Amino acid sequence: MGSGFAATFLVDTMARIPENGRFQRRIEFVNIFEEYWGMKGMYIAQVSLFFIYVEMYKATICERVFAHFIDRSVHHACFVHTRMHRSHAHL
Repeated sequence: MGSGFAATFLVDTMARIPENGRFQRRIEFVNIFEEYWGMKGMYIAQVSLFFIYVEMYKATICERVFAHFIDRSVHHACFVHTRMHRSHAHL
């Protein structure tokens, strides 16, 4: 729901940029900051987005590595336990 509101406000802001009432100009996310806050605002937005993307990639990589170790640990624990029961059953 929050992302829906954010998208609505983003589109509204893009429509309010001069000479873009009907979306005839190509406006990207950082161009909104450039239009309202100048070049400094655009650079701040670009650097912020870069760091947000880096953090998202780091979180994705960490989640995959953690899931891999959990999966291997559970797999190892289940199969070692099963093998031990099978080997003792034949004795």
